[in-house]
Amino acid sequence: MEMGTEVSEAELGLSFYPGSTETQGGMKADTDKGKEYVSVRLTTDPPSKVVDFYTSKLGKPKSSMTSDAMTMATWQDGKRSEVLMFGKEGTSNKISLTVINAK
Repeated sequence: MEMGTEVSEAELGLSFYPGSTETQGGMKADTDKGKEYVSVRLTTDPPSKVVDFYTSKLGKPKSSMTSDAMTMATWQDGKRSEVLMFGKEGTSNKISLTVINAK
């Protein structure tokens, strides 16, 4: 497992959210589920815009949840799954995007 590492768009198989910037928390790992990549980025945009962006790329989320503190959306297509978590970090909004390519 590589913690605190940058993850590329190619590894994610997805574009980064436009205008977002890399922050600490990235990870690459071989798990019992498969290859897992986590990219953590900051934006000033609201959660709805971020979810809309990834919905345009991945289709309608399999599930989604919004609370005062966090927004989460998940997608799954065959052996691949994506989890988007969105919360506050200081004055910015923190995007954590996890992609798992199953074995």
